[in-house]
Amino acid sequence: MPFVLENEAHSSKSVHLVISNESTVVYNDTVDLDAGAKRHVATLTGQENTYDVTATMNGSSFERPVTLNAGLLQSGITINESEEFEYSYVIN
Repeated sequence: MPFVLENEAHSSKSVHLVISNESTVVYNDTVDLDAGAKRHVATLTGQENTYDVTATMNGSSFERPVTLNAGLLQSGITINESEEFEYSYVIN
């Protein structure tokens, strides 16, 4: 399942993203996103697996567990127009 970062803010953003599954780090990098950009950053696998997602930007942080349930087609984090983090997802 794709995990994406999206920037709906009106300016470029730099987000440090860490995705882990128990003790295994799946993704750990800083992503630069232009205004309006969307980027696929990782592919999460394993039905019913739970991943811990942490995003940080300019001193604010967002943490959320993401469980791969049936029907979940895409998961991610969006930086909204107020420059705050939101969890985003697409289901079938």
